[in-house]
Amino acid sequence: MKDRKRYPISRIEIVGATDVGQKRLRNEDSFRIIQSDDCPDNIDGALIVADGMGGHAAGDVASQIAVDTFVGEFEGFETKDAGDILVLIGDALIKANSLIYEAGRQNTSGSMGTTCTAAVISRGKVHIAHAGDSRGYIQRDKELSQLTEDHSWVAQLVREGHITPEQARVHPNRNVITRALGIDSELVPDIITEEIQTGDTILLCSDGLHGLVEDGDISETLDDLAIQDALDALIRLANDKGGDDNITAVAVAIH
Repeated sequence: MKDRKRYPISRIEIVGATDVGQKRLRNEDSFRIIQSDDCPDNIDGALIVADGMGGHAAGDVASQIAVDTFVGEFEGFETKDAGDILVLIGDALIKANSLIYEAGRQNTSGSMGTTCTAAVISRGKVHIAHAGDSRGYIQRDKELSQLTEDHSWVAQLVREGHITPEQARVHPNRNVITRALGIDSELVPDIITEEIQTGDTILLCSDGLHGLVEDGDISETLDDLAIQDALDALIRLANDKGGDDNITAVAVAIH
């Protein structure tokens, strides 16, 4: 049920894990790690999580297209500065969106879609491209901060002050996504850049994890355990809380 990858890279360590969970028959999540040796100059590593949307046909196909397209954009890429990286990751999600949208139009079972959160580590910064309700976090000094913004209906209600975050976690429409790859012909991904430092941990995860495990428990687990052990423990915790969805997490530890 579980697939794990681990790549130690110079000053950073990147790990990942995915699990089908307790309720789903197949895993529609996908993730990928690009290790340092396979990255262009000035890039220390890259990682991506995509969560195929359960309400759409072929969510596993959509998520796989997303990660494959992201990885493919690195082939032959030459980076000069952070601006090149921002263009690369944004274009990767836009290209993947077009491919998934066209595949959905040709799919006799209906449209397909996926969330997508991708990160590139370079020169003391993490650059993130994002669409959907998978998340990017940074753990620093025992404090977890969410870097991405959920593109969901309940998240919008929280931002507008109509409901609380606690109410959002149990809202019957919490799975309604307002932006994702493959749903519309055009996509504008969020692009985020954050300074990183020694001791930080970057975490990307699908809502199968953050929807069941509260941020405080995620933070405590990342702080208490080595990074691979932490991801394994978080997946077990999500399963212990019901495992309602596929569970995927990738993380970068800055040593």
